[in-house]
Amino acid sequence: MSRELESVKSALDEAQKVLQRRANEISVARKRLTTLTGRLNDHVSLLRAHEELVPVLERLGLAESARALREYVTSLSAAGRTDFEKDFPRLCQDLSLLPVTGTLDSGYRVRGAIEVRANFSRGQVRVSTVSESRTVSPPTARGAVDAVQPIYKRLYQRPFDQAEFERALVDAFSSAGGRWGESVLLTSVHKQLFLSRQKAEFFRDTSSKRLVGYPLDEFSGDLGRFLQAGAQGRAEARRMTLELGRDGIVVFTEAGGFDSYKFLRID
Repeated sequence: MSRELESVKSALDEAQKVLQRRANEISVARKRLTTLTGRLNDHVSLLRAHEELVPVLERLGLAESARALREYVTSLSAAGRTDFEKDFPRLCQDLSLLPVTGTLDSGYRVRGAIEVRANFSRGQVRVSTVSESRTVSPPTARGAVDAVQPIYKRLYQRPFDQAEFERALVDAFSSAGGRWGESVLLTSVHKQLFLSRQKAEFFRDTSSKRLVGYPLDEFSGDLGRFLQAGAQGRAEARRMTLELGRDGIVVFTEAGGFDSYKFLRID
């Protein structure tokens, strides 16, 4: 075969390879487009499919299609933000998960103690307290409320006996080394309350299966109910005072406000 024909054959072989690569990329683009169109309500999958598809479109010379896809996904994200901002407070209202304060950008607070932060670029919502954190994906108002509801129930709908809680505070105060007329760190009181709830089997075998939990957010909630009750119904003759202090235990009010209490004093 002449040199000229060899050159033409090589050019055709190279063109065939280029066409095969483009055919493979088109096949990949079709599959990713199918994934994207099937998951319009799944924000995380939508973002990932979009991020994978755009470079393929650009390599295929379809820059205009890539730009249009970016704009479309951006509009869906904006719509998701709008829906969340409109629906989250309403759904909390419907379920009596109140009060709700804050904004979508600064983060919502449900009765102060439960923080809700939506991150649409990551495709998730973080629902958390000082003791617990849950991640919800995709970032929808319904998903966030479904995560808030059991935490709210755990914190504010547990049985609470004021007289029993008072007695437990006095016992924990003494166990933490407190003496009448002195102040003890509330964190030390909480530790003693936690230990007092454990059964004898736990101290023989400190397995998590034997653990009786009393997280800090529940202690904070109980302190809030104790303060709300005031002097009425107090079972203890001694005067019990929660003292404010920086970096203490944050106790939220029913209206969503808060104070930081650091010490328990018993006179």
